[in-house]
Amino acid sequence: DPTLEADAARTKYEECLGLWQQVKAPEREGCTWFYLNLWWREFAARNRSHYNMAYEEARRCCEQALICFEDAKRLDLVTGSQAVGHCL
Repeated sequence: DPTLEADAARTKYEECLGLWQQVKAPEREGCTWFYLNLWWREFAARNRSHYNMAYEEARRCCEQALICFEDAKRLDLVTGSQAVGHCL
């Protein structure tokens, strides 16, 4: 079931966030936030009745990713055409 697989993926991303926060790995934490952003954007696209809530969650995840990349001094991931900043 695709819905169960998607939920399992989100759960795994959220578990990884805890690990990266514990070991203080802001670049990896930022990547995980970025992928959670993508997860919520896809959820929003597939579940129009929850679009606004999902989009706000995607935006929050993107903002968290940007904070982590700035903390990791990875400004290349914050600015430029391939940057996370374009996920807002």
